[in-house]
Amino acid sequence: MDFLAIGKSLNETAQPFVRVYIDGVPCEIQGCCSASILIRPGHDSDTTVLSFVLSWYSGLLAKLPWQPQTILDAGGNMGVATLALAHMYPMAQIVVVEPEPGNCCLLEMNTVTFPNVHVECSGLWDKDASLGMVPPYTVEVAEVTPGSLRAISMQSLLSKYNLTSFDYIKLDIEGSEWQLFRQDFNLGWLTGVKLMSLEAHPYKALPGDEDHLVTVLKSRGYDMSRHSEYEVWASQDLHPFLRPKQTPPALLPI
Repeated sequence: MDFLAIGKSLNETAQPFVRVYIDGVPCEIQGCCSASILIRPGHDSDTTVLSFVLSWYSGLLAKLPWQPQTILDAGGNMGVATLALAHMYPMAQIVVVEPEPGNCCLLEMNTVTFPNVHVECSGLWDKDASLGMVPPYTVEVAEVTPGSLRAISMQSLLSKYNLTSFDYIKLDIEGSEWQLFRQDFNLGWLTGVKLMSLEAHPYKALPGDEDHLVTVLKSRGYDMSRHSEYEVWASQDLHPFLRPKQTPPALLPI
């Protein structure tokens, strides 16, 4: 389905939201099913996200011989990944975090019919805090700072929803991922995580952040393979299913 063409065809409508119906969404029971989602006409990013995310989940996670029971979608945007995950894993508890007010409003509308999806209109940080921007970095600011956004920690999310861990975590949080890994004493949330897809933003990293993240994850037994724009970090029992298949070398004549 050409979502970009659909988006362009809807740009002239005066409606703030338009419902798009999609076939071929990964689904636990039928294998594939139909779904619908609200998008914003004139927001090219909505159709771009829709096209990329659905193809990524149907091409990778849907093929894993594994059923996560607890999921964190950090950087939920308008809810495309959340909807895919809710269809793939209808018995899982899914917590989704999105700080941008417009995105979160649309996210809530797109997930309202899923009782296992819990929306947090906030950012994700290594502690509960208020965040602001000092381009290109996200930094902690006073709560009363104009334009600041609320952020919640992993520990607070787990406690709020009475969870011991997240089995699968999607991290696409525009540079805040580095803060989550900076303090070694604050990494208890990694216990129990079997799979994490991470979109890293190197231009927002401080010196040493990238090496430290790799050291932290490898020291805990995770291995990484790259799939599209995501680094996929998996526990040892899942990684063989995620590593891209290698083409065997051609045999040379003796």
